[in-house]
Amino acid sequence: MAAGVHVRPHTGPTNAKLTIHYGLDVPVGATIRVADEARAFVQHGLLVFDDSFEHEVWHEGTEDRIVLICDMWHPQLDIGAVVMPGLNAQQREAFECACRGAHL
Repeated sequence: MAAGVHVRPHTGPTNAKLTIHYGLDVPVGATIRVADEARAFVQHGLLVFDDSFEHEVWHEGTEDRIVLICDMWHPQLDIGAVVMPGLNAQQREAFECACRGAHL
């Protein structure tokens, strides 16, 4: 994210996942707000949040901010009941292999 940028408040599409931000290169001045809580990004720090809550990011620093963003299934989600029915046969096979630690 370039210095001076503000990502306006928005929400993600579902609470079935958590979003992870890992600060790769984080200068001073980069902040995220999720719901009513604001946090500064930290170099090599993790921020984990449910992006179905309103959130925004602003960067008041002078250098670019580089963050790795990943999503993971919410740990309280019943994957078998919620996710599996929506997968096609190939996706289901890949998911089951990954759960066993196997490769396709």
